[in-house]
Amino acid sequence: MSASRKKILFCPDSFKESITALEICSLAEHLGCNYPIELTCLPLADGGEGTTTTIATALQMNTHTVDAFDPLGRPIQAQIAYDATSKLVVMEMAAAGGLGLLQPSERNPFVTSTYGVGTMIRNALSLGPKTILIGIGGSGTNDGASGLLMALGAKFYDKKGNPVPLGAKGLLHLEHIDLTPALGTLNGVEIKVAFDVLNPLLGENGASMIYGKQKGAGADDLPALDACLAHYHSVVLREQSVDYSCVPGAGAAGGMGYGLLTIGAKMHQGFPMIADIYNISSHIQQADLVIAGEGAVDGQSLQGKPLGHLATVCQSHNKPLWVVCGRCDLSLSEQKALGIERVFQIKQPSMSVAQAIAETPNRLRDIFTGIFAELDSLL
Repeated sequence: MSASRKKILFCPDSFKESITALEICSLAEHLGCNYPIELTCLPLADGGEGTTTTIATALQMNTHTVDAFDPLGRPIQAQIAYDATSKLVVMEMAAAGGLGLLQPSERNPFVTSTYGVGTMIRNALSLGPKTILIGIGGSGTNDGASGLLMALGAKFYDKKGNPVPLGAKGLLHLEHIDLTPALGTLNGVEIKVAFDVLNPLLGENGASMIYGKQKGAGADDLPALDACLAHYHSVVLREQSVDYSCVPGAGAAGGMGYGLLTIGAKMHQGFPMIADIYNISSHIQQADLVIAGEGAVDGQSLQGKPLGHLATVCQSHNKPLWVVCGRCDLSLSEQKALGIERVFQIKQPSMSVAQAIAETPNRLRDIFTGIFAELDSLL
């Protein structure tokens, strides 16, 4: 039977608010050892939750805990990773500015802030890094990284010369920005940004209109939320004479990409960076079957998310692709165009989203058992 063992490559991202990529891999490996398959699990990330752990595991980096604040200013501790040889720090904004840090009733993108993310960066500087790589997915904020910049020392003034309040709403009062103190705090440290979506800052496809609702804004609030970032952009454009608003990823994480661009950060799509670390193309080439895992499969999955990239590589190597997900909103024709042969989804029509999230670990166990049993019957 050993001669017929099939090589299965399983590449899950985290399922937001439910289970991490590492936990999904542990579950799959535990169940897979009962079947005559050769299972390789690669936990993925695209800049959101799990980015720090994924890169730290792949590069065997040390982890550290630093003080920070959550999006509402409550003190927390956040985990980062550090490599003393390369002087690289890796962190994710979700650890201090993430949606998962807020109860549903607390989600309000007009007032949540990235100040805690800036505090996390500032405290990481004590390690003496040359480069800080920050993943910016999974945010619960929409302040264009203004809070982050303030935490690093930048000054955001209103017409009277007073500091503007934290949060997107405070940006409506903005008149002048002094970034010099923030640049001095960084003192030449290179900031690399791993982003997961390609959205611009403003407009119908921008940070507010596309992602504001999931952060707590009502449908009627979205134009006002977009106006906050539009005013912020008008001040930046007046003072820097550079338009960052349409740079791919500027609208990621409620404009976090945009704000970091104003201090010279370099933007990188998150998943391709991690795929290079893993040399994932080689793994796919050697596999008989690739199984992707993602919480929500929809149009955004094709815009910087792991699934879109995995599908492209699988097609280039003529490898079958199956998908395990929380829910799938792609039509059968869209799935076929991506080369997706099978989809196994947790959410059923009778389930609420909350129920599907709560049942994800048990449902994944059932799905994996069914997949491995089916593969066993084919050997």
